[in-house]
Amino acid sequence: MKLVAGRAFTPNDITEASFSSGWRPNMAIVTQQLADKLFANGEALGQSIYFSGEDNPIEIVGIVERNLGPWPNSHNAGSTVFFPAVMDTQWFDYVVRAEPGQREAVAKLLEEKLAERDPQRVVAVNLLEDKLDRYYAGDNTMIQVLSGVVSMLTFIVALGIVGLTVFWITQRQKQIGVRRALGASRSAISRYFLLENLMIATTGIVLGTAAAQIFNRFLASEFEQPALPLSTTAICALILFGISLAAALVPALRAANISPAMATRSV
Repeated sequence: MKLVAGRAFTPNDITEASFSSGWRPNMAIVTQQLADKLFANGEALGQSIYFSGEDNPIEIVGIVERNLGPWPNSHNAGSTVFFPAVMDTQWFDYVVRAEPGQREAVAKLLEEKLAERDPQRVVAVNLLEDKLDRYYAGDNTMIQVLSGVVSMLTFIVALGIVGLTVFWITQRQKQIGVRRALGASRSAISRYFLLENLMIATTGIVLGTAAAQIFNRFLASEFEQPALPLSTTAICALILFGISLAAALVPALRAANISPAMATRSV
């Protein structure tokens, strides 16, 4: 974690405590997110907070930039408080950092050394990477499902654009033949249909983007969800814009190949 204000805990600050000892903290380090929530004027450092309805003041001695806390899926994720205490319990968690490529060896050595100190101890070595994967397994599955749905819908939209453009060309073959007979080039015919598709797609994308932002703001305010950045919506709009042009390209080239002789045929 990155300390952005104040100080970290010193060894003299650390207290051994238990749930039954009645210990109460007198200092804490908080995240920037919580500091901004509690003190809108930006002067959280040195201020006192109170925990769980108690009247014991807890001084904020430091502020860290970011930490999600033990439950990242909670609506309070990021509003984290750290107290200078080592809890006296029958189980402990040690977080150990290893050099690249040495993780497995270090894990094995840790298990051996801890067992030497206490043969009755139950030691379980887990990788934070595995814990992270298990914790976010549901979220990752949801992302994959939604990504598949979005990809399928995008493909259907592209097919719709192709079908609609082909329908327009079929209905206007005589009109295209007349333009070709009057001297319109193939590139001019292609540009005509691409520009027509561009105008329709742009109108739909602008309306869809505006509706998405309004709906997103509503969800963010009603359900306390993070707002979708405008940049993300803009990127999605650009992707749809490119897909619409690509989908209309082949039918537009097909229209350019219509012979001027079509002007003399009935449709």
